[in-house]
Amino acid sequence: MFFTSFWKLKDYSKQNTFLRGAIKIKVPQRSRIRDGSRGFRSRTFEYYLDLKDKSTLVCKKYFLNTINLSWGRVYRCLTKHEVHAVLDSRRRHPSSNKIDQTEIRSHIESFPAFTSHYTRHHNPNRKYLNSELSIKKMYELYVDKCQLQGKIPCKEKYYYNVFTTKYNLHFKILYKDTCKKCDQWNIALASEKDLSIITKIESERKMHLSQAKKIRNELKNEASQVSENYYACTFDLKKALAFPKLTTSIAYYKRNLYMYNCGVHPINFGPPEMFVWNETEGGRGSQEISIVLYKHLKNNVKNCTEITLYYDTCGGQNRNINLSVQLLKLCNEASTVAKTINVIFMISGHSYLPNDADFGVIEKNSKHSLLLYGPDDWIKIIKSSRKKTPYKVTELKFNDFLSTKDLLEHITNRKINTNKEPVNWLKIQRLQFKRGHPFSIFYKDTADNLLPFKEIDIKRNNKNGRNLSSLASIDQKPLYNARRRITDIKKKDMISLLPFIPPIYHNFYKSLPVQTNTRSSEIPEEHIRYE
Repeated sequence: MFFTSFWKLKDYSKQNTFLRGAIKIKVPQRSRIRDGSRGFRSRTFEYYLDLKDKSTLVCKKYFLNTINLSWGRVYRCLTKHEVHAVLDSRRRHPSSNKIDQTEIRSHIESFPAFTSHYTRHHNPNRKYLNSELSIKKMYELYVDKCQLQGKIPCKEKYYYNVFTTKYNLHFKILYKDTCKKCDQWNIALASEKDLSIITKIESERKMHLSQAKKIRNELKNEASQVSENYYACTFDLKKALAFPKLTTSIAYYKRNLYMYNCGVHPINFGPPEMFVWNETEGGRGSQEISIVLYKHLKNNVKNCTEITLYYDTCGGQNRNINLSVQLLKLCNEASTVAKTINVIFMISGHSYLPNDADFGVIEKNSKHSLLLYGPDDWIKIIKSSRKKTPYKVTELKFNDFLSTKDLLEHITNRKINTNKEPVNWLKIQRLQFKRGHPFSIFYKDTADNLLPFKEIDIKRNNKNGRNLSSLASIDQKPLYNARRRITDIKKKDMISLLPFIPPIYHNFYKSLPVQTNTRSSEIPEEHIRYE
């Protein structure tokens, strides 16, 4: 019974507590020195076992044999101080040859790290460093730093071990997200045993891929529909373009500014147009995106009666009420002859737009430029990326962006359609806007052309009886009254790099507006989409 109770504890510290309770430590009542060769005993031990529900004094040998322990194990527990007697001190002493990681970790953490737009949901702790860095490059910078400070650097293998085991950092940022539904189905099919469930999943996946293929075929067929009265284009955003890009090692430790590039690729005529602006001129929200598209269509398709637009499925930028009211206004303006504007959303994970090829050409051309000092250098790269039919580049300033707030104040953003059915914007696959229907948004939840459109009536019923005829008569106010502010620490990083930047660019960096409080309109860097 005593044996079982002791060994069931398993934990070393709890076993020590058990032993301290079964053994009493006493001061000897008398000491007898026989030959004078040994000193006085300072303590004596009494051993007790619970026998027949009674604590019984036993001898040392009987006690040790009962619990199957050595005297050394028991003695170490009894001779320590009260607190340390029960604590397990094994493996608690620092290694004599352990290397201090403080300098290594401080160096790794000195590089700015960002969260990816694509991995933020399923892996929120993963962050990305500058794509031009590598562990080897970082180690070389670490060695240079140690030499300047007169310190001995650790070996590269140890630096690598700290980087890979203590941090969730990566260099290569995903350019494309895979289809969420396809990934889930693939995992389910690999582990599922039930034939009926496998059949159901296969059927759903087949229908899903069929829809994606159907929309891609529609996009391919647009090239054959050449007509003066018809216009089709694709629309997408490129990843944030960082600047300045310098070869000096100190630049790796500094934050960057970013250029935003929104591309419009006409299907049947004209070169692609790139709308660019830096982060101090505007953000990347749905209002900015809606104005970019509005400006492109207003300037390029005045004589087209039908317009078809292909987007990806980013709800925060494309599939929302802000873009819808802006296109509804355009469709009913007197300066255009458009009778119908169609918006087709690609299936998520299967959106192979021509814009991706355009962005790839720009990315390839940028690799030939080792130095980029300012936003104008990115504009030069975009313009020179295609020789035969160069990209048209339109640079936007803060006063080019208009607010959709004035349009939204004259509508009712209803969550149900005219059939009293709930509207889920995330499931919408097609939108349609018609001249003569100034307050109607027509939509479909499917890519099937045979199914009819559903209608959302957004007209506001004014109690004073003065109803607006259309949104075309509303003047929109500017979205920004001044350039957007950046953080003080980013401004300091930019100023510290001026010795490595030609003087012609200095005025741009010195004039960067800085936020005076935390309630600035600036988007934090970790929320920027890095593809």
